[in-house]
Amino acid sequence: MASVPDDTLAEVRNTFGRVAYTHKTHEKDAERKQARAKGIKIANVVVIGVTAAAAIIAPLVDTAGAAWLAAVSAIVALVFAAFQLSFDPAGEANSHTLAAKSYLALRNDYRRLIADAPGLDADSFRARRDVLATTLEHLDRTAPPTSPNAYEKA
Repeated sequence: MASVPDDTLAEVRNTFGRVAYTHKTHEKDAERKQARAKGIKIANVVVIGVTAAAAIIAPLVDTAGAAWLAAVSAIVALVFAAFQLSFDPAGEANSHTLAAKSYLALRNDYRRLIADAPGLDADSFRARRDVLATTLEHLDRTAPPTSPNAYEKA
């Protein structure tokens, strides 16, 4: 039984490190997108609250200023609603969370392969490595792109 060559094992360890880093990067992007989604929800509640208050107050006060406040706040609410339709940070956060979980599973598979290396012959090791490499290529193609900010925080 031929043992696993050092350069092959080093390549797998390097890939393990890249997968671990990519996993963490997706986690950071998911956290960032979740925070953004929460901020948008809070802003939406504030805009709707101001619009509702202005709409209630306008007929009671019966002044041009109150009517204008109601009209402007309604326009702001409309623009904000249109903005929300254009962006989906909660969906993006979910995509990054799913990608992070997939990379975590792959990271664990690489870790197990590294741990099993001493008991494997070179051909078995390469075969398992190639299966993991195919999975990694698929993940890299289908995962959402990460941001430089998340890369830095990871």
